[in-house]
Amino acid sequence: MHRDDETPSIPLSPSTVYERQTWWDTLLNTYERTPQLSFQAIFSDLEFLISTSSYWLFFFNPPALFGSLRDAHQRQCIQPSLILSALAMANLMKSSEIECGVQGRNRAVALRDRAQASLEAACSSHAIDYTLAEAALVLALFESSSHPEHSTQRATESLRFVDRIISALSLSRIDEGDPDVCVFHPDNIPIVFTPGYTAQCAAFHDEPLDLRLSDPANYAILFPGEAYERMSNHRIPGQSPKHSIWALYCRSMLLWNSCVRYSDTSATWTTDKRASFAIDAWRETRAIEDALDIHQCNLDTSLIYICREYIYNTRMSTTYEFRRSLQDIDNVSVPMFTRRNAQEWLYYQDGVARGVQESVKNIGEESGHLLSRRPFQALWFSSQVSMCLALWSYDRGLLQALELAKTFFVPLDALNVLWPCPAQQTRCEDLRLRLMEACDSAGIHPPLNAFVTLPPKLQALTLH
Repeated sequence: MHRDDETPSIPLSPSTVYERQTWWDTLLNTYERTPQLSFQAIFSDLEFLISTSSYWLFFFNPPALFGSLRDAHQRQCIQPSLILSALAMANLMKSSEIECGVQGRNRAVALRDRAQASLEAACSSHAIDYTLAEAALVLALFESSSHPEHSTQRATESLRFVDRIISALSLSRIDEGDPDVCVFHPDNIPIVFTPGYTAQCAAFHDEPLDLRLSDPANYAILFPGEAYERMSNHRIPGQSPKHSIWALYCRSMLLWNSCVRYSDTSATWTTDKRASFAIDAWRETRAIEDALDIHQCNLDTSLIYICREYIYNTRMSTTYEFRRSLQDIDNVSVPMFTRRNAQEWLYYQDGVARGVQESVKNIGEESGHLLSRRPFQALWFSSQVSMCLALWSYDRGLLQALELAKTFFVPLDALNVLWPCPAQQTRCEDLRLRLMEACDSAGIHPPLNAFVTLPPKLQALTLH
């Protein structure tokens, strides 16, 4: 992405032209003490963001982006909000309590404000292009992170911004007409057929946002890398391009989104239609799981993990909604999330939780950056605790679910110290209370006090 030949198709307004001509100089004069120091710091922070954000910001093309920033003419084609939002995210990631602290977080919020203002100005003047969608996506990641002004409303509005911009540009339908594009139909499971070849609303039971991007029917786009891998000289023998890791990641995400939307759209469905939906969902989870099992290499392990999590979440969500909506559930032959499925999920997540628990002990060292530079992970850990509580509520014999929830609270408590955030702290206090009540009901020990599980470095911070 970030093509050099990208030019606006609509004449820019005078105010937009002026901003494109002046924003870089303003940034150089304010980011550090001198323009030269600012230049070095900006590139350093952007490189840091791209190299440490994992797959979240995969759309950045560093050579093209940095080349455009160094060229005065090409720089005027860059949306200022893209760079400002990226710098805001980079500063936030480096501003835990053991690094840049409150001063860094305040700086990140100020950059976020400038990025948001620039984004809204571009939308108002109709200066919309794909890099504006990228800026909106970075801002959405920022708003989902733990920061001083985080709120559910801000996070929700940022997602709506992304949705509106991508819809306005029809980015989700850019491959419409390509014979290899998968077309999904409303109210149907997004199943991918390959002839010739053998991740919060659900956890908290919140009503999902009515976003166009969450409806698979609004997509007509090739999967990542599909156009490349279907070329004869790049084709992998015996493997469909729709079975690549990135394609499976997208398929599992679309599948889970369709099941989350199911609870909001299925009120008028017949029992047969609901049963058919559930059966199709389970068939697709098995197809994706079988395709994942083919990949034996150790590359893209984070994507494989996310794929499997989407699969388990889809099965749990489908079972939960099916049981909630049907009175004659025992008379309907549909696959259900069984205790064995739950135990598989618990086993898989326990390995992840214990690995992250070890990272807590190493906070302050490079091996501890998994937490100390990931402010956007707090919501994920909260969702995992909530999912564990939901599993135990579903089957009171699954005491492992409560034990796993207690394990997940160790990194969650550490993140709350690293990234003070009133809204997230309130959410965690509610989760802890629910977990304590569940443990009391089950007759097991409650979660340990947060202070006890913190490493000495973080314990010292809480005493100041």
